[in-house]
Amino acid sequence: MRKPLALLVILLVGTTALAEDISAEHLSPSRKPGQNFNLSKFKLQLPVAHGSGVVEIPSAQLTTYTSEYFYTDKTTGAMVFWVPTDGAHTSGSKFPRTELRQNTDFNISTGSTSLTVTMAVLQTPKRNNIVVGQLKGENEQPIELRWMDGDIVASVKASFKQTKPENITILTGLKEGKKFTYTMSLQRGVVTLIANGVQKRVTFDKDWDADKVYWKFGNYCQDNAKTADNAAKVAVFAFTLK
Repeated sequence: MRKPLALLVILLVGTTALAEDISAEHLSPSRKPGQNFNLSKFKLQLPVAHGSGVVEIPSAQLTTYTSEYFYTDKTTGAMVFWVPTDGAHTSGSKFPRTELRQNTDFNISTGSTSLTVTMAVLQTPKRNNIVVGQLKGENEQPIELRWMDGDIVASVKASFKQTKPENITILTGLKEGKKFTYTMSLQRGVVTLIANGVQKRVTFDKDWDADKVYWKFGNYCQDNAKTADNAAKVAVFAFTLK
């Protein structure tokens, strides 16, 4: 099998604090998500049809917005993303999502930016697959960070022309409801992926300059089977965009 161009993976055991060490005391169960979290750099995509696409909530409305798909947990104050598997999807996908999308974009080869999220998966769809974070391109998909039945797996295209992603397992053995923290950090063509202190690094080809990219996180449910009680739910306790 031909390996993707310029894919370099390095396994390290880091010293990053685990999710259990992160306090969520600042979260208020009585506030809306946009009052607990600064969402000014994002817009929200929902699993609700709008024309040929889906409903999007702009940054200016996110301070007060809440719905059955996006709300505050009444016990923890976490930001909850809920997706029914029969929800609407964007024109470029066949799966529904409740997901925050960064408003600005950049190039992989020159970008210096990172996204860190502390979260827990509260409900797994029957296909056991939720994309919880992305480095998303306008035309292609460089990284999808997945929850796969308790494993954290990065689906990576190191080359812009790569037809199929390389799946890189970062962490295994998580349980539903267990907090974990991931970071995706880009430094001029190299992305470091960290989940609970375990790191893997990917070097991207310069041909990615053909596309602009941006960060996304939340709940991109990889199941569209219209069966009873089939849904995905995640809770975010903290995030940092740099």
